[in-house]
Order: sequence, then structure tokens, then C-alpha cells
Amino acid sequence: MYSCREERVCFVEKQLHSEAVLAIACNGVQVITTGRDRCVKIFTIQGQQPSLQQVQEFTVSEVGTTISMHPSNKFFIVSCGNVCWKVIDSHDGTCYATVTVPNTLATIVQICFHPDGHILGVATTDGAVYIYDLITCSVVVDIQDPSASSVAVSSFDFSENGYHIAIAYVDGTFLSLYLLLCVCVCV
Repeated sequence: MYSCREERVCFVEKQLHSEAVLAIACNGVQVITTGRDRCVKIFTIQGQQPSLQQVQEFTVSEVGTTISMHPSNKFFIVSCGNVCWKVIDSHDGTCYATVTVPNTLATIVQICFHPDGHILGVATTDGAVYIYDLITCSVVVDIQDPSASSVAVSSFDFSENGYHIAIAYVDGTFLSLYLLLCVCVCV
């Protein structure tokens, strides 16, 4: 971490999990991790000499592979196992919902909040990105691999203004850019 006041880099080293850390999210106040040990841990960043203080730990039923913080920092999403994700309170670890991706046996490779915080994108190894309405936890748009060969999504992101979504595929041949206003009507 960089300290502007002291104009130096401060390193914090801490063993976070008993097995490999698979995903991490940081909002400047908290660090949330998930690992192969099926634990989700919430840390706060404290002090002049930054340190991590663990404030919450809980176990999920499946290995969590990706995490995304909501823009409000009040909750986060963690993918668990192959095809489900959980909405979890970032302060006390309460699980508000568990959602299964419909009609797929593919593995979730990435989850990402839209900048407005009302929708969530979930990318899978079968080449799909599912856009969910967070209020109903239902799919409002299903964007499929344009080559129709079910190439896995390697990465995706929403534009800063939220109008576009860019999707890359693991074979490296496709980068798809969609105007979200054309593919969905978001409430």
C-alpha cells in the first residue's frame, strides 16, 4: 500500500488462508478473500502503518472462485462451486441469497457489478455472460459466445458509464463489445 503522507510503500504480509487464495476484493476500507479452504474472510484496513484486522470468517459450501464488491460496499458476491453465487453482507457475513445459473453445467469464471449496482454480470466457461437484476435475482439478458462454439469467457467488464459491456474469450480471437441499451431494458 502507498502512503501519500510518508511518500513510501508500506507492505502488509499476512497468511490469509490455510490453502490457496483464489479471489480477493478490496474497497479501500475492507479486503475480502476466498480460498480453496472454502473460507470467506473479511478484513479491515487499519492504522497509520496499514494492517489487516480480520473481522469476519465463515465457511461456504463450495470453493469460492471469484468475488465482486457492490458499489455501495454494503455487500459482495462470491461464486461458490460451479454454477451458483451468493449475496453476502460485507459487515456481518449474512447470506441474503444463493442463486444458481440456469441451464448450464459450466463453471463461473468471473462476476462483476454494473456501475449503478442494480445489475450483475456472471461469465461462464460455456461462453455466456448472464446479466442479473439484483432485486429479483433473475436473468434479464443472456449474451452467448458469438462464434456459437461455446468458447469460455476469459474476462468481461462494464464501461464506467455502464452503457457498454466488453467480453473477451479464452481462445483470444474474439472481443465482443455490446451496447447494453440494445440488449436489455434495465429497471
